[in-house]
Amino acid sequence: MLDFMGNSKNIKRNIVELKNVYVYYKPVFALDNVSISINKGEFVSVIGPNGSGKSTLLNVILGRVIPQKGEVKIFGRKPAVARNKIGYLPQKETFDPYMPFVVKEVVMMGRYSHIGLFKKPHNIDYKLVMDALKSVEMEHKQYEPIGHLSGGERQRIFIARALVGNPEILLLDEPTTGLDVKTQRSLISLIAKIHKGMGITIIMVTHNINFLSQYLDRVIYLKNKVYLDGVPEDILTSDKLSELYGAPVEVFEKDGQVCVMVEDSHSHPHLRIP
Repeated sequence: MLDFMGNSKNIKRNIVELKNVYVYYKPVFALDNVSISINKGEFVSVIGPNGSGKSTLLNVILGRVIPQKGEVKIFGRKPAVARNKIGYLPQKETFDPYMPFVVKEVVMMGRYSHIGLFKKPHNIDYKLVMDALKSVEMEHKQYEPIGHLSGGERQRIFIARALVGNPEILLLDEPTTGLDVKTQRSLISLIAKIHKGMGITIIMVTHNINFLSQYLDRVIYLKNKVYLDGVPEDILTSDKLSELYGAPVEVFEKDGQVCVMVEDSHSHPHLRIP
C-alpha cells in the first residue's frame, strides 16, 4: 500500500457508518444523534467550533469511545475489530524533545501492534518503515534524533508512524495546528499526495479549511449534530457559514483556491475557520 504507483478508480463502498450515535459526558452531549457514512477512498474534512465533538467522532470511529446509543460499523464490523485497518494522528501528540529515539525508531512504534508484545521486528517491518518514511519524504532523516526536527518535520514522522501499519483509513486530528503558514501548506499538499497516491480514505479534523478545500471530496460541519454534509462548493459559502458561526464569513477564490475569512471581533480578520 505504501507506494505511489497509482490506483484504479475506487468503486463507491461504504466503509465508515454511524447511525443515530449519541455520546454524552453528563450533562453535555458531545455527539447528538449523529449519522455519517463515508465511502472508500474519500477525503473528508470535519469542521466546526471548539467543543463540537470532532475529536470525539474520531475516537468513536477508533473504538476508543463507546456511544451510549446508536450503531457504529467500520468495514461492516465493530470498530475495535477493525482497529488494525485505521491509522491515527491525535490532536496533541505527546512529545518529549529529549526522548532518546531516532526517526526510524519512532516510525517503528506504529508496527508494534502487528509485531506483538516483546517480539523483534522482521525484515518486512523495516521495509515498511522505510516505505512510510518515503511516503512522507523523510527517508533522509531516518537516523536523526526526533528531538532535532522542526514541528512540521515531526508531524510528517507521526503521519509515517500512522501509515506504517498499512491502514485503509487515516484519521488526522488537526495536523497543522501550531505550524506556520508555509509549513501548513506543505503538509496539506503532502496529505493530498498520500490520498491520491495510495487511494487511502482520509478523515481530517481541522479548524483551517484554507489550502485544503481544493483537495476534498466532502466537508462535514459538526456542532454536536451534523448540520451540513456535502461537496466543498456547496458547504463553503458565505451564507451558510455565516449562519452557522453566528459571525460574518467571507468566502472567495484567490489563485484558484477557496479562501474563508471569518470576522474576529478580538483581532484583525484572518483566513481561518475559528
